[in-house]
Amino acid sequence: MCVLFASLFSLPTYIANSSSLSDFDKRYAQTFLCGLTLCTIIFARMVFKRRILPIIFGVFVLLATGCDGRNRSIIVPETFGLERTTSEGELLRGGITIANILLENRSDLSFSREETDGIAEQQIPVFALSSINLNLSDVMWVPKGCRCVYVHVRGLRRWLDKAQIADGYGDHFDERDAVALFLLHEMGHVIHEKPGALLEFEDANPSENMDKSNSKSEEDNADAFAEGVIKKALASKANDGATAKAVSQNVAVLATNIYAAIILSTTLDNIMCLSPRIYWDWGYTHPNLAYRLVRLANNLAPTETISTALNDFDKCRALSPEYFDALN
Repeated sequence: MCVLFASLFSLPTYIANSSSLSDFDKRYAQTFLCGLTLCTIIFARMVFKRRILPIIFGVFVLLATGCDGRNRSIIVPETFGLERTTSEGELLRGGITIANILLENRSDLSFSREETDGIAEQQIPVFALSSINLNLSDVMWVPKGCRCVYVHVRGLRRWLDKAQIADGYGDHFDERDAVALFLLHEMGHVIHEKPGALLEFEDANPSENMDKSNSKSEEDNADAFAEGVIKKALASKANDGATAKAVSQNVAVLATNIYAAIILSTTLDNIMCLSPRIYWDWGYTHPNLAYRLVRLANNLAPTETISTALNDFDKCRALSPEYFDALN
């Protein structure tokens, strides 16, 4: 029986490191292994008189073999017909380095630009992708069922350029800090085992609404994770404290830029809350991105401009559809 348990214990490493198995085959083998381990525990309980010991040992093996329900799958981009690239490598490496500094208090989590072979369990690989089979609105996301982050480098570059310029009203911010923030948000999706994506902050045909949805809640949860990591680092006197302060300040500039770009390029009725256009959510999968960034900046590094913007958002988002219907 001990030999059988030892064999079950060693199989996950063999499966994870096997180059001959596809991602689907690995997940299938993992599921089969979990079932076999459960059957072994039941058999041990029936055979041994001192039943508690084999059960305890069996549960330990069950957790060690990866049957604790956590997702450990890494799905390589080629599975979806996507292509890797080395473009924007310096930007991504800088963002990953900053995110990992902020995650120093979470020894169980970190990002990696390494390929899938040899990645430790706690490392989340970041795949940089070309534009093949992707749209410019695809920026950064966690694919369903994957313990990894995909980055469309052209989409990310376009997003950051627009945020820097902000229709001529923008101030400069460190793009590595912005990437670190986005990565921490995606880490939140990985932790909660929910897919998620960073979308454009502009939409040509938005469906303004304040409806609640599971998807919006998942985005808020991922935001809360990122904010929690940065806040914890801010309280530190070590290197991560200084890094968190810099990230917070750059997030404030980023949020101000996006808010300025939206406000100063819109019509007076939008600014005066006579229309929900810029304040409500655009679509049903994500809360308003400008609002989320302003809220985060106010929680991390509040300024008078940010606080005023947040008050405007909260006031207009609290108005009912009937209010706007009456105006029209």
